[in-house]
Amino acid sequence: MAGTLGGSSGGTGVNNGSSTITIAGNLTHSGAFTQSFTATANTAVTLPTSGTLISSVTALSGAVTGTPSSTTYLRGDGTWATISTSSGTVTSVSFTGGIISVATATTTPALTVAGTSGGIVYFSSASTWASSAVLTANAIMIGGGAGVAPSTITTGTGVVTALGVNTGSTGAFVVNGGALGTPSSGTVTNLTGTASININGTVGATTANTGAFTTVSATGVITSTLATGTAPFTVASTTQVANLNSATSGTATNATNVGLSAGTGATNYLTFSASATGNQPLTTNTLLTYNYTNNALTAGINGGTF
Repeated sequence: MAGTLGGSSGGTGVNNGSSTITIAGNLTHSGAFTQSFTATANTAVTLPTSGTLISSVTALSGAVTGTPSSTTYLRGDGTWATISTSSGTVTSVSFTGGIISVATATTTPALTVAGTSGGIVYFSSASTWASSAVLTANAIMIGGGAGVAPSTITTGTGVVTALGVNTGSTGAFVVNGGALGTPSSGTVTNLTGTASININGTVGATTANTGAFTTVSATGVITSTLATGTAPFTVASTTQVANLNSATSGTATNATNVGLSAGTGATNYLTFSASATGNQPLTTNTLLTYNYTNNALTAGINGGTF
């Protein structure tokens, strides 16, 4: 066959002169588009079994050098470079959520944390940080709840200090419900009110030595260690106390009434005093007696019996 074979017959439609096309295998083309291959010198290309060729949009400045692998990447200058795991360049930094701002985010990022001096960071929402107002020094902080900043409360003098003292020690709170909450020692300076006071054990010398109680009751023995010579207690009322029994040893200075009983026997001494009125001692005389058995009075002075 002489001449040029047209494309409709499977030819190129171009007179290639002495140039040839050698195909060792089947060539299949799909897609109704025009392809143009330009070679600037003798070129040998080995195609991979699969993949995508780099397009003209990403044309490199020169021939590709190096060996591709799973640990390399193709640089813009046409070289395969090893991926670095220790360094890199950050192109942009941003932060969302409050209190942290980013300056020069695309060159040399600088993170700045902003808040209130003396405040505390808290979550004002599920994803936002914020700073509370200034918290009072040495005060108790309380939570504000969802979306509300924590704050401090004002306490009485010494309250915060007492919180740092172990219970049962000097300066600690006295709590109810347990031996650890009961001070082991101390001095009562003033007790007021109507509440009951239970004192177990011995009341020591540090207990106040003056004061007044409306009512005092006891289920045990009341003991006074006051030395002899001073009355252990003083009673202002002259009303008789029922069921009060006391030892009868000693001598009563004055008595309004005395208990009397019938005499017995032959000798009973008559009593008399030095005055008809007033507080006088009763006296007797061994010679002035009364015989209960026969109602006879004997006066030893005259030696007679009446």
